[in-house]
Amino acid sequence: MIVLSSELYREVLQRIKNFPGLSIECLHLLHQTYPQFSPRTIWSILSWEHKERLPEDYSKIQQNSPELLQDYERRIEKDPTCEFTVLVMAAERRYSPFILSRILLKEKLKTNEYKANKLLFHPHRIHDEVLRRNVEQCIELDILEGPVPDAYRDKIGVFFENMLYSILSSAGISFDTQVDLQKKGYRKTPDARLLSRCFYRGRRIHWIESKAFFGNTFNHGKVVQRQLTPYSEEFGAGIVIYWMGFVTDILEDVPSKENVFIRCDFPSPQEFSVL
Repeated sequence: MIVLSSELYREVLQRIKNFPGLSIECLHLLHQTYPQFSPRTIWSILSWEHKERLPEDYSKIQQNSPELLQDYERRIEKDPTCEFTVLVMAAERRYSPFILSRILLKEKLKTNEYKANKLLFHPHRIHDEVLRRNVEQCIELDILEGPVPDAYRDKIGVFFENMLYSILSSAGISFDTQVDLQKKGYRKTPDARLLSRCFYRGRRIHWIESKAFFGNTFNHGKVVQRQLTPYSEEFGAGIVIYWMGFVTDILEDVPSKENVFIRCDFPSPQEFSVL
C-alpha cells in the first residue's frame, strides 16, 4: 500500500521545490531519502509537481527567450565544444532541459514551435553541430519531458490496464473494456465495466478505473469531474485504482464516498467477492 499522509506528501514536495538542479538528480536524491517508495511512485510525484509548475515556468522561458539565447551563445563562445551547456542552464533555472532546448531552437532558428518540435524528435537534422549535441544530451537526460518520458507514460498506462484485465480474467470476472463500451455507444467509458456480480466490502461494484500515476489533489479533482462522477451516475458504484499510490487528502474529494472507492491496488479476496 502506497498511501501518503498529507504531512509526508508536503515534505516530499518541499524537497522537490527546494532542489537546485535537474529532475534526474532530484529523482536520485528522493530514491535515497525515501527507499520505502517504489521508483515509479517517486517519478510520478516528481512528474506531477513539474506539471503543476510548468505553465508558470514556460511563460518565463518564452518571455526571456532572447536573453536565454544570448546566455547560451556567450557560454559557447567561451567553450565552443561543450555539449552540456543547455543542461547547465536548465539546472540553474530549474527548467526542463527539453523545453529549454525547444525555446533555444525557436529563437536561434527564428522558427515556430511545430518546426522546433520536429527537430527535437529528429535532432540529426540540426545543422549546428554543437547545438545538436547539446539538444541530444537534453533529450537523453530529461526524465519528465520529451519523447522518452511521453512513451513511458503511454506504455505504463497500457501496462496497468492490461494487468487489471489479467486480474479480472484470472478471477473469472466478466467485463467490458473501454473499446467494448465504445462499440456499444457509451460516451463515458471506465477501463472495466464489470458484468459479473462483484461486491467490495459488501457494496455492489459496477466498474473499475485504472490510473497509472500518483493521485494528488491536482490530478484527482480532474479525474473526479471528467470520469468518476459520470461513471457513478451512469453505472453505479465503482473503484478507482491509483497504482502508484495517493495522498490521503483525496479521500475527501469523491462524488460520493458510497459510490466511489479509492485504492492503490486490487482488493484482496477478503474485501472483494464475486457471486
